[in-house]
Amino acid sequence: MKNNLVLALITLWFVFTQLSAQVTHTGSTDSIKGGEQVKNLSIGGYIDSYMGYNFSQPKDGNNPYFVSMGRHNEATINLAYLDLKYSADRVRARFVPGIGTYMNANYALEPGLMKNFVEASIGYQISAKKNIWIDFGILGSPYTNESAISKDHLMYTRSFAPEYVPYYLAGAKISFPLHNMLPEVGLISVQSILISVVFPAPLTPRSP
Repeated sequence: MKNNLVLALITLWFVFTQLSAQVTHTGSTDSIKGGEQVKNLSIGGYIDSYMGYNFSQPKDGNNPYFVSMGRHNEATINLAYLDLKYSADRVRARFVPGIGTYMNANYALEPGLMKNFVEASIGYQISAKKNIWIDFGILGSPYTNESAISKDHLMYTRSFAPEYVPYYLAGAKISFPLHNMLPEVGLISVQSILISVVFPAPLTPRSP
């Protein structure tokens, strides 16, 4: 009986910490509050540094399968960014340039300066009376309960499950409150869906 009670308390503690640490709106980096306000412009930032050691000692210094915190035996920056937010009547914009080993690994295939955009979007309030917004640009992915922001995780590193879920999406997002009492919780996001069509190459007959 005593062992069951201890197990139940440990389970409750784990569930509570799991919810408080990981239930975040991963569709944006809004978990980082504060910043300096200059008229319609808000300026903030975030920095996440780390040092990791892999006993397998990979020769290239990269931990396999890791995007975040992926360097071995090296004190470095996982993610540092400058958060610029502009807000006016029915118009908003966000520009979040970033650097670090996370950016180097996760944005490696992006062209040019796109390698350094954590978020970059512009939004318009469709209705002057209702809080309905449409945003275009590079947006956070809502498909996981873990984001690139390590402070929002139960543990410092991300789990492997969301490591293969998009960190970000490029496209459009429509958001609106489900109820007047839930202006922040009740958000529905409709983001771009990538449809790929692959045409098989014609077979080349073998020479006799």
